Amino acid sequence: MNCPVCKTVALEPATLEANLTASTCGNCGGHWISGKEYWKWMDVHGENLPERLPAGDEPEVHDAAGPKICPEDGHFLRAYRTGHDLDFDLDHCAACYGVWFDKNEWEVLKGRNLQDDVHYFFSEAYQKGIFKEEQAAARRKALAEKFGEQDFAEILRIKRWIDGHPKRRELFAFLLNEV
Repeated sequence: MNCPVCKTVALEPATLEANLTASTCGNCGGHWISGKEYWKWMDVHGENLPERLPAGDEPEVHDAAGPKICPEDGHFLRAYRTGHDLDFDLDHCAACYGVWFDKNEWEVLKGRNLQDDVHYFFSEAYQKGIFKEEQAAARRKALAEKFGEQDFAEILRIKRWIDGHPKRRELFAFLLNEV
């Protein structure tokens, strides 16, 4: 099997975790985990640990750009957002369910206890959730730029107060009538 990034470099057998075999590229440092091996590992992995916050010393991720081909079956790999404030995608083969981890992606996920949640990243519901979060963040950023940080913070404070008020509907009606 050849590396999906380097194209001509052969992947070498490696062990990422106890009971988890992978194939690693000695050139770019990426890892290929077959779907079969991932699920075998999940069966013996044990309890799904809660997510940890970033420690601040996470290794730098080298998210390789461009199309990637599955080293097992030759299908194109599709990039999926990871969420969790991580700025990289995972590449997944829809045919064999294998996953390509660019350099340090597995290590960052492991540092956050997310290595046993990888299979969730590829679901439509998860990806829609990330898209909604990204839209909301972009909207908040645009409004903060439009009104200024201080005024936007005050708008949010007032909104929280109105949302929690027992006469919320009346307050909204009053504000809308006054505008």
